Amino acid sequence: MSIIIGVVAIAVAAGLLSGSRVARIVVTIVEVLSIAGSVWVIVATPTAIAEYFSIAFGVLILALLFSPKANAYFRR
Repeated sequence: MSIIIGVVAIAVAAGLLSGSRVARIVVTIVEVLSIAGSVWVIVATPTAIAEYFSIAFGVLILALLFSPKANAYFRR
């Protein structure tokens, strides 16, 4: 299973590098699910401090993925 996940991660990374809109959508979906999962963990376990960092990292990735320069890159 780890090999399959690794191959998918490499494919998505290569897609991002080449400007694939599909790869951008995949990363967006994964990050939104990650943020939602972290919020759920915080609600269930308020002492889960690491989840705040996970949320911040996910928001940072989304902000970079949809910055003006990134938008121009994926439009080409």
